[in-house]
Amino acid sequence: MVLAALLLVPRPAGRPEPLAATAAAPAISPAASPRAAADAVLAAITAQDGAALAALADMGGVRFSPAATVDPGHDVRLAPAALAALWRDPARRDWGRDEASGEPILLTGADYAARYLADRDYAAGAEVSLDPGAARGTSVNNIAAVWPGATTVEYFHPGSDASGMDWTALRLVLVDRGGNWRLAGIVHERWTP
Repeated sequence: MVLAALLLVPRPAGRPEPLAATAAAPAISPAASPRAAADAVLAAITAQDGAALAALADMGGVRFSPAATVDPGHDVRLAPAALAALWRDPARRDWGRDEASGEPILLTGADYAARYLADRDYAAGAEVSLDPGAARGTSVNNIAAVWPGATTVEYFHPGSDASGMDWTALRLVLVDRGGNWRLAGIVHERWTP
């Protein structure tokens, strides 16, 4: 439990992060594609199933970014054990800064998930793409720099009105661990005024 708590502390840039000292979670089928792995992650988020999400996580944990530009020094990174309790843990965390207001995002895991992971029904009506390049807004998409060699599956909702000013994107960052696709990051992007 102490090790899981250590993974919640932001690390200074340039310093390696320790790997969780837990056994590897059960893998998705070795033949699974990044899309199949991403769909399984999305199903776990939709069902608010922390145990299923933890089973899909990379051993080093999952980094959460509330904006397109990932900040490895400050974004929350949860070990698989902490992911399993994401919707049950009453503790509020500092998840970073709101891109529009600049205010700290101080939320429980359930509240963060509702606002940044399940703010839309990404399983229905989303445009799905593999390894999108640029961010859709004014932020920089630095996923390739943070996770070299990773594959990203993006679920994009273009918006509900003609202006498209309420678009959102959920990017699931997956790493290949010997043919087993693991979740390493969840990046949320939305239109900001």
